[in-house]
Amino acid sequence: MMFQVSILTPSLPTPKPTPRKLPPLRSAALIVKVPAGATYEDTVRSLQQSGVNPDDYGATINGIRKTRGGDVMVDLGKSIK
Repeated sequence: MMFQVSILTPSLPTPKPTPRKLPPLRSAALIVKVPAGATYEDTVRSLQQSGVNPDDYGATINGIRKTRGGDVMVDLGKSIK
């Protein structure tokens, strides 16, 4: 009498694909070049004293910061309009 022997190996479960994470969305921004002979502080001061109201254009300002190049970056939030 002959026996047939077969080896059963358990199959490994297939790994579930992980969803790709998207990079965070960047908000809109304005870059204001600092004129030659002026400083960052002078440029920010003139922007604040210019009398331009961002609400008139449906924009919100989240912050103002200095870029690596020394210019002024005005970080804009989501627009209302």
